[in-house]
Amino acid sequence: MIKFALLFVWEFNVMAQTDVFVSRNFFIADLNELEKIKAVKIKRMDNFNIISQPEGILENSDLSMPSEILIQIKNEFPFDQAIVSVSADIKKNDILSSSIIVDGEEFSFGNFSFGRSKSFSKKNQIGNTDVDVVKFNKKIKDFDLRIKLYNNSGEKTKIKLINAVLTDSEKKTNGFGTLKNKKIKLNVPKISQMVQQVNYNQDICSPTSLTMALNYYGIKIDTITAASNVIDTSENIYGNWIFNTLFASSRGVYSFVSRLNSYEELYFYLSRGIPVVASITFGPGELRKSPIKKTKGHLVVIKGIDENGDIIVNDPAGKNNDFVEVVYDSKEFAKAWFKNKYGTSYIILDDIYKLISPLFPYSEVYSKDKEKLTQITPDENVFFVKEDDFGVLTNAFEQKIYERDKNLSPYGGYLSGYRFSLPQIFNAVVKEKSADAYGANKKKFLSLSMGTRFYAISESDGFYFAFLGGVLFYIKKEDVFLIEDLKRLNFRERVAELAKKFIGTQYDWGGRSFNGIDCSGLTSVVYKTLGMEIPRNANDQYISAKKIKRFIELKKGDLIFSTKENSNFVDHVMIYSGEGKIIEATKDSNNVREILFEEKFGEKIENVESGQKVKGKKIYFGSFIKEEKPNKRRKNEKNS
Repeated sequence: MIKFALLFVWEFNVMAQTDVFVSRNFFIADLNELEKIKAVKIKRMDNFNIISQPEGILENSDLSMPSEILIQIKNEFPFDQAIVSVSADIKKNDILSSSIIVDGEEFSFGNFSFGRSKSFSKKNQIGNTDVDVVKFNKKIKDFDLRIKLYNNSGEKTKIKLINAVLTDSEKKTNGFGTLKNKKIKLNVPKISQMVQQVNYNQDICSPTSLTMALNYYGIKIDTITAASNVIDTSENIYGNWIFNTLFASSRGVYSFVSRLNSYEELYFYLSRGIPVVASITFGPGELRKSPIKKTKGHLVVIKGIDENGDIIVNDPAGKNNDFVEVVYDSKEFAKAWFKNKYGTSYIILDDIYKLISPLFPYSEVYSKDKEKLTQITPDENVFFVKEDDFGVLTNAFEQKIYERDKNLSPYGGYLSGYRFSLPQIFNAVVKEKSADAYGANKKKFLSLSMGTRFYAISESDGFYFAFLGGVLFYIKKEDVFLIEDLKRLNFRERVAELAKKFIGTQYDWGGRSFNGIDCSGLTSVVYKTLGMEIPRNANDQYISAKKIKRFIELKKGDLIFSTKENSNFVDHVMIYSGEGKIIEATKDSNNVREILFEEKFGEKIENVESGQKVKGKKIYFGSFIKEEKPNKRRKNEKNS
């Protein structure tokens, strides 16, 4: 075991497949949750009360007094650039300021007030403020955030959320690829900055993009009004990222500055109906189709991805509204956005529940009648449907079931608990029934269940330094598969191997975790761990599986289904582990077990044909596994 102190001096070698992780967004949407996992510590809080979402995170109490909070951030991701943005329903004449404190030195991100905002410059041996970005001369980890509110309006003000963008500028981004199977387009109104009747129309790409996003949500505001409210009077510019997003949040939305690491993160937002305002920089000929030849800083609204994976934007530099929509080559746009500007973006959304996420290590999903339906791990996509008298109704998009229209649809139900997090990208998955996650103090602070995906940032001394759902942690390499290595594994052998790790685990209807699991939960989790999504429930797995007629065609890792007694409805699924044995989570023994098929059904499996009735139940064989070519398979078996 590595001693406590060594965690602070580990030298990590960044893995080749992790180059995409250039920025971390330290997202604060729930102070109580972050305090619980010791990610933050409130060092000082004057005239603020902690509140909960969807109202926000803080609210001022005495309206005659200023308010302040000082938050200590525990962070293990080294960075040399920082942007701190605050989302608040700030009122006219109020002043809100944010700053980052490193080694006792405070760097301000300016004072925001409608039409009177000011940024401040500062430069010393630690770093310097460049309008809306603080750049440090060395790599930083821990830091403090200070938020101040000067209440001149005499009205209640809510701090909705805070996002601290932390960037390691020495990391080089590459290999963004395209999203060819993610076609989507949002109906964002088209507004040109060039038709605005002011002599500074070439300088207002940022408030114009902001206006398009706000109008998309039905918030009627014109570009000139937005520009007059976001102007940075110190620099006489309209593109201060922090002032733009803070102004937007005063109009009834949640808005913050973020830095995206990949097109996968972009799709997360678009798929939830959230356009992304992107900051780009490019030289002559580097972004074809652009209405401008070059720029040191320009804002556009990303509203979609076409069938080729190229990026559909509203570019405010179009000569009029009819020329605003442009489709940019994805590789060219990636260079202008990810490489040149680290994926800097405005995220504007009308509902915080669009960022809903399961809890660690999982959230449970219930019906209206409080029957447990399933469990969802924090890596899985959850879409908010509505909040009603029964709770928060969501769809689990990675757990499919057949609906009455006979189409596979997301599993719907009410979450037992939830949190909020930004988009996630993955390159690793937990392969043990349960894997411990460690904090910087080398103490376990949570567990992850098999099949939970996360991002391995770097590795050293038998550990991965990892990220999931806004949480940084360390996890043992021996507990993990890298996703890029899955294709080299012998799939059939691994199915049986992973399933056996659950032997002895308690049977739990609706369970998919180390605390308890049901029959189809076992099969779906094992297959998910190996990179294959299959439906959630036994009958749906049977419908989707390739049908196997005879036992001689059944192979290790395939599935065996059984119906209810004297029924055609499949209510149980088992994994064939070879030599006549099955692995199942069953009520019969109230746990996961491996036994002979003959011991369970009183008939040797080699004598059974698919569809045959045994002990009053029909038995079926099925498979999701595609066979590999013999020479390729032998090579993979050798490697695994």
